[in-house]
Amino acid sequence: MKLHLFLPILLFCLAPLAAPFTVIPSDSGLVDTPQNGPKNGARTDPREQEAVYDVMRATGNEWAAGIVDVCRGRWHGIECMPDKHGVYHVVSLSFGELSDDTAFPTCDPAWVLDLHKNDLNGSIPGSLGRVAGLRSLDLSGNKLTGSIPGFGFPSLSVLDLNQNLLTGLIPPSLGTCLSLIKIDLSHNHLTGPIPESINRLRDLILLDLSYNGLSGPFPESLKDMTSLEALVLKGNPMESVTIPDDAFAGMNVLTILVLSDMNLHGPIPESLGRLPSLRVLHLDRNRLSGSIPESFWNLRSIAELRLNDNQLTGPIPFGKETVWRMKRKLRLYNNSGLCYDAGGGFEDGSGSSHDLGIGLCDAAAARSGSARTVRHTSEGNDADGDMTRTAQASSSVGAHCRSLLVLPPFLIASIVVIPLFS
Repeated sequence: MKLHLFLPILLFCLAPLAAPFTVIPSDSGLVDTPQNGPKNGARTDPREQEAVYDVMRATGNEWAAGIVDVCRGRWHGIECMPDKHGVYHVVSLSFGELSDDTAFPTCDPAWVLDLHKNDLNGSIPGSLGRVAGLRSLDLSGNKLTGSIPGFGFPSLSVLDLNQNLLTGLIPPSLGTCLSLIKIDLSHNHLTGPIPESINRLRDLILLDLSYNGLSGPFPESLKDMTSLEALVLKGNPMESVTIPDDAFAGMNVLTILVLSDMNLHGPIPESLGRLPSLRVLHLDRNRLSGSIPESFWNLRSIAELRLNDNQLTGPIPFGKETVWRMKRKLRLYNNSGLCYDAGGGFEDGSGSSHDLGIGLCDAAAARSGSARTVRHTSEGNDADGDMTRTAQASSSVGAHCRSLLVLPPFLIASIVVIPLFS
């Protein structure tokens, strides 16, 4: 079985570089005249040159072994850049086909393997495990099938396998990749529980497992991931799962929490209202019941709150100022009995309560639970669309990334973009 690539593949082998640097582009022809970049005394790092030979042989390009110095000619599909010592490093390879038994070379420098949206099919080659220095792996937007191999990359910072056809369990060995700061396995067909071993990833910033077939129980070990800033689990059918009271205790930098459409039931835990950095909270389209916790009054940074399409009752625990700040980012409709208290500032004709789809609480209605929220039947009420990015939250994530390790700008960008799909 083969993985076919109809667009160029970018395979980066990076070494520490001094600024400023120049990029030597590849030409449209297979071979051109020697490029002007390398001086007569400059040469390509020999380990990287051997790695290029290995990759090109593995992909049916045996002719590459005849290149004396891969950075000294303007070879199509090979791009290089120099360091401060005049040694050239391979930063990009483009080639057309991989097979599932492709023998990836062992490479000590930090490799960034970006194969996203290349129409790949077949399974993920197990030989990727040979790339010990792999720092970022992006295979997103392809048609890959089979299970995720049990890799253990000590230097891996970014793992992005979203929008494929992967099946099976999330491998527990993922918890051994202690350098991870971003995991995106969303939009696949993964099943089973979230492995407890994932709590070892103490530097993880973004975890997106949305739109799979993951099942409960709700992973209590998530609270050990104190660096986590964005957690997106929506669209997983965790049948009749409740959220533990202390599920997010200690997650003081958590900024984005998306648990929509997961068949969650029971009350909303009070601990959610004690997350000081929380800006985006989606609990919509579940079977949550009871009242909104009083602790939600403390969510001073909240900018988007979705509690619609649940079975919540009772008065909302925040005032008009909070409602005005969130505006249409506050969604409470399609609940069985939410209302607002008299004296809460909603009686001035501003229309805020009408926009929320809730009515005035009265003592009898509150006691009987007969207060009703307005039923929203048209998606036109969501005209503002999903929040695809939270600017301040993303900025916070990016700042935290940079404090953890120095990454190239394109790698930082791959970490801070957090799509939230409706």
